[in-house]
Amino acid sequence: MKFKFAKCKVLRYSLLILLFLIGGVGFAQNPTQKISIKVQNVSIKDLIKVIESKTSYTVVYRDVLVDEKKDISINEENKPLIDVLKSSLSSKGLQAVFNNNTIVITKKNAEPQITTKTKIVSGVVLDEKGLPVIGASVIIPGTTIGVATDINGRFTLEAPSNAKLRISYIGYDAKNELLNTSDDLKIKLEPTPQVLNELVITAQAIGQKNAIQQQINSNTLKNVVAADRLQENPDANATEAIGRLPGISVQRIGGEGVGLVIRGLEPRYSSVTLNGIELPATGGSDRSTNLSGISQYALQGAEVFKSLTADMDANSVAGSVNLKLREAPKDLHINLMAQKGYNQLNNDWGNYKFLTEASNRFFDNKLGVLFTASAEKVNRSVQTMSSGYTIESSNPNADILLVNTNLNINSSFIYRQTAMLSLDYKVSPNTTLMLYGMYNRSKNDRSSQSKNYGTTNSGYVGYNFGSSPNAETNIFQTSISGESKFKFLNIKADYGLSFSNGQNDNLGERSWNFWFNNSSTSSIVDYEHRKLDPSVLIPLFTDTPDRLLDCRLNAIGMSDSRINDKNINTYLNISIPYKVGDFITAFIKFGGLYKSKSRFRDDTVGSQFFGVNQFAPKILADTLNWIVLDDMYITAKGLTDGNVDNFLNGKYNYGNTFSFDKLNQISDAWENISNYYYAQGPSAYLPKFGDVTKIGYTQNVGGCILNDQNIKQNYGAGYIMSEINFGRYVMLLPGIRYESTHTTMKGFYATPPQYVPPINAPVPGKDTSAVNSNQFLLPMVHLRIKPTDSFYMHFAYTQTLSRPDFNSISPTYYVNSGLNPLFYISSNPNLKPELWSSYDAQFVLHSKKIGLLSVNAFYKSVKDKIWRRNYKRIKGDPIINPFPNTATVDVTAWENHSYPGYVNGLEFEWQTSFFYLPKPFNYFTMTANYTFTHSQTTYPYTRLETKVPEGGGRPTIVRVDSTITGRLLNQPTHVANVSLGFNKGGFNAWLSFQYNGQIYTGINYMGVPRLNSEKDYFYRWDLQITQKFKIRDIHGFEVLLNIANISNYNETQKLSGDIRNTYIEQYGVTGDLGLRFKF
Repeated sequence: MKFKFAKCKVLRYSLLILLFLIGGVGFAQNPTQKISIKVQNVSIKDLIKVIESKTSYTVVYRDVLVDEKKDISINEENKPLIDVLKSSLSSKGLQAVFNNNTIVITKKNAEPQITTKTKIVSGVVLDEKGLPVIGASVIIPGTTIGVATDINGRFTLEAPSNAKLRISYIGYDAKNELLNTSDDLKIKLEPTPQVLNELVITAQAIGQKNAIQQQINSNTLKNVVAADRLQENPDANATEAIGRLPGISVQRIGGEGVGLVIRGLEPRYSSVTLNGIELPATGGSDRSTNLSGISQYALQGAEVFKSLTADMDANSVAGSVNLKLREAPKDLHINLMAQKGYNQLNNDWGNYKFLTEASNRFFDNKLGVLFTASAEKVNRSVQTMSSGYTIESSNPNADILLVNTNLNINSSFIYRQTAMLSLDYKVSPNTTLMLYGMYNRSKNDRSSQSKNYGTTNSGYVGYNFGSSPNAETNIFQTSISGESKFKFLNIKADYGLSFSNGQNDNLGERSWNFWFNNSSTSSIVDYEHRKLDPSVLIPLFTDTPDRLLDCRLNAIGMSDSRINDKNINTYLNISIPYKVGDFITAFIKFGGLYKSKSRFRDDTVGSQFFGVNQFAPKILADTLNWIVLDDMYITAKGLTDGNVDNFLNGKYNYGNTFSFDKLNQISDAWENISNYYYAQGPSAYLPKFGDVTKIGYTQNVGGCILNDQNIKQNYGAGYIMSEINFGRYVMLLPGIRYESTHTTMKGFYATPPQYVPPINAPVPGKDTSAVNSNQFLLPMVHLRIKPTDSFYMHFAYTQTLSRPDFNSISPTYYVNSGLNPLFYISSNPNLKPELWSSYDAQFVLHSKKIGLLSVNAFYKSVKDKIWRRNYKRIKGDPIINPFPNTATVDVTAWENHSYPGYVNGLEFEWQTSFFYLPKPFNYFTMTANYTFTHSQTTYPYTRLETKVPEGGGRPTIVRVDSTITGRLLNQPTHVANVSLGFNKGGFNAWLSFQYNGQIYTGINYMGVPRLNSEKDYFYRWDLQITQKFKIRDIHGFEVLLNIANISNYNETQKLSGDIRNTYIEQYGVTGDLGLRFKF
C-alpha cells in the first residue's frame, strides 16, 4: 500500500498522538493516588526513598527537620499517598505539602517562604569520584524554579537569596544546599545505600538517565548516545553507536560504519562537529565526514540535533552530529586497554587496538589535563558480486537480460592512530577556558581482484586488479574556546577560534587488466542463457585455472590523488537573561561566525595498453625472467598464488588469485625502464619504443581534470534568537539566521588531443576561474508545551541549506568538438544551494518508571534540488560553444531543477530501565526505536525519438523531455533498533539488533521502473560484554568482548522487476577481546 503523507496529514497525526498521550498522562500527580508499601523500622529518609521509587514525586525537606530514628513501620495496601504520609509524619510534628510533582516536608501549619530578592547562582554537581553528573535535577522546593545540569555537570539559575536548593539524581542520595555568599557552588552526591532492598540502580540505568535528561532539557529536538555506550561498552566506533539512535541508519564499507543516514538523507546532508566546531570534509567530492577514525574513548558524549536553532550552522538538512570531548575529572586517572580482534571471513587474527589515557587536575583543581592516544588495525576485507542487466527492446515489459557479472575479492587493512590533548582552565568562578588539539591518521592498505564475465556478443572473461597501499587520511584540529559570565545584565558569552586541516592522499595507486582468449562462445550467451541467474551461467565459461597461457595482460595503469581541506573558524555568542514579571523568564541570544575554507584536489591518471604495444611485452620479458610470453602477450603463467573455490559461501568458484608482488614487479620494471629512456630524450626512446605514446603511461585527460578542485570560500553568519518561558509550561524559541558565502574557484578547460600525451606532459587546454556568492535569511521557530512535569510537546519550523558538492561547482570542462562522438562534460559554478523547509512535531512522555517514550513526526521539502543531467543536445537546442547548431552532443552538466521533492516520516522511541521490577529483571535496561520514512522526488530525463513530421516528410530526431517520480536514493523505508542491556555487579552486557528495510539505490532514466535498483532489507546482531574484576585486591581490571554481525547476514540488491541479485556483499563476523585497566 502506497503511503502518502502531506503536511496536513502530519498535523492530523500529530493531533491524534497528542490526544492519546494527554489522555493517558493527565495534568498532574494526584495526592490521593493509591500506594502499596511495606517497610519495618525505617527512618523518614528511608521512607522518602521508597516513595520516590514508587511514584513520580520528588520529595524535598530541610535536614534539621528530619531525624535519623528508624521508628516508622508501614504495612498498607492501596492507601492514598497523602494518608500514608500524614500518619507517618504527624507524630513527628511534620506535614507534607503537595506542589505539582514535588512534595515539600515542613513543620505543621508552615508554608515554604521565599523572599523576593534574587541572585544568579551557578555551580557544579559531582559524583563520589569527582566526575560531573549530567542531568541532575536542581530545584528550589515549593517553587517552579529548576534546571538540570549540563554535560559538564554545571548549572545556572536565578534564585531567591535565602532559598535552598534540592539536588537529586537517580541512584544517589538527594542533597539540600543552602545558598550562601558563594556564587559558584560545588555539590557532591553520594550513592544511595540499598539498605531497603527496594531499589537497584545499575550503571546502565544511570547512563541512560543522563542521556534522557540531556534530551528532555534541550530546547530543540535532540537524541543523545549514553556515555556508557561510548566508554564502558563501546561499539566498533562512534558511527556504530550513533547509528542506534532513532531515525538513523549506518552506511558501511567492509562491515565498518563510515557514514550516517539521518532521516533518510545521505551523509552529505549532515554536518559533523567536535565541541561545536565543524570537522574537515574527508570525502573526495562531497562535504561528508567519515567518523570511523574518531576515537570514542576521548568523547564525553555524542548528540544528534534533528531540528536546528538559529545559533547553529544551517548546512545541516538532515541533522547535526556533535561529538563532545571530556573534561579531566578530579585526581589522577589512568585508562589502559589492549585488544585483539578476529575477522571470520578471512580467518584473520591480526586485528588489534591499544589505548592509553591519563588525566588529572592541578592548581587547586583549576587546570584540567586529559591526554588520550590509541592505535588500531582492522581487517575490513570483503567478497562481493555485482551484475548488470538491461532490456534490449523498446517494449518496457520485455525480458530482463544479464549484461555482465563481476566477482570481487576486496582486501582492506586499516591502520589508525589518534592522539588528543585537552586542557581546561578555570580562570575565575565566572570564566573557563578550554584548549584542545586532536590528530588522527588513518591508512588503508587495500587491493582488489575482480573477475569479469561479459554476456553480450560472443562473451568475454577478464581480470581487473587494483592496489592502493598508500591511501592515507590525516586530520588535525585545534581549538581554543572560552565561556564567561558577567554581573552586568548577567551576560553569558562563549567564544572560540579553531583551525583544522584534513589531508587525504592516495598516491601510487596501480591497476592491471587481463583478458581470457577463447573463454566463451555465442551459444552460452544467447538470449535464453542471459535470462539465467549468474551462478548458473558463469560455470559454462571455459576460464579454467589451468588455462593460464590464454589469460593475457591487456593494460596497466596508475593514479595519484591529493586532497587538502583547510578551515579557520571564529565565533562569538552572547546570551542575556531577562524577566517580565514573575511569570515570564527568558533570554536573548545573538552572535556570529566566520569561516575561511581552502579546498584543493589534484588527480593524475594514466595507462598503457600492452595489447596494442608491440614493444612492451618483449622489453619486460627481457627484464623479468619469470614472465612467460605467448604470441607476444604477457600471460598469467607464473602470476598466480592461490585458488578460491568457496566464493560467497560456495555460490561461485572464483578460481585463481594473483600475486600482487609479481604484478608490482611488472609495474616497477616498466616505470624504471620508461623513466630511464624518457630522460635521455627522443633519440634514445624512439628506436626502442617506436612512439612516445608507447613509453611509460599515457595521459587520461578526463581522469586528470574532472575531479580537480581549487576553491577558497569565505562564510559569514549572524543570528538573533530568544527563548521565552511562560512559567514552566510553555517555551517559545523564535530566531532568524543570516548566512553569506563568497566562493572563488579555479579550474580547467580541457580538450582531447590528437595524439595522447605522456603522463607527465601538460594537460591540453586552458585555465578557468569563477565566483559564486549567495545570501540567505533563514527563520527557525520552536514551541514546547509542557502541560505536566512528565509530558511535553515540541513543534518546530526551520529552514536549512545543502550547499553544492565541491566537484559540482569547480569550473572544470572536458569538451570534444572534433571526431565523433562529440561530448561536453562540465560543472556549474552558478549552482544554488538547495533550500529545505522542515516541520517537526514531537510528543514525549517521561518518568522514573517509564523512562522516555517519544513519537516524532517530520516533513521536509526541497527547493532548487541539485542533480547531474545527462542528455543529447540536438539541432535546434540552445547552442553550446564551440559546437555548431547542427551538432549532436552528449552533454553532462550539473543543474538546479524546479521539481518538488519531500521526505517525511514517523519516529518511535522508548528508553527505560526496569529497576522497579523484582530480581533479576531489575538489572535490565532497554532502548528501542522504529522509524518509517517516505519520500518523493522528481527525476528529469530525456530520450531521443525518430518521428515523421506532421504532413509527412523525412523522419527527424526529436528529444522528448520527461520525468520519473520516485523515492530519494539511499533512503531506508523502515529502520529499527533494539538494545537490551544487563548490568549486575561488575558484569555489563548489551545485545543489539538493527534492521534496515528496502533502500532505493538507483533510478532508470529511460522510464522503465522495472530496472530501478533496490537494496534488500538487512539485519544484524551485535554483542558487547564487559566484566570487571580485581587482582590481589587491586580493582579496575576489565575484560571486554565485542562480537559484530553475529547473524553473518549478507547485504544484497536487486532490480525492482527481477529476482536475480545485482549485488551481494559478505563481510562475515568480527570479534574483539580485550583487557582494560582503569583507576
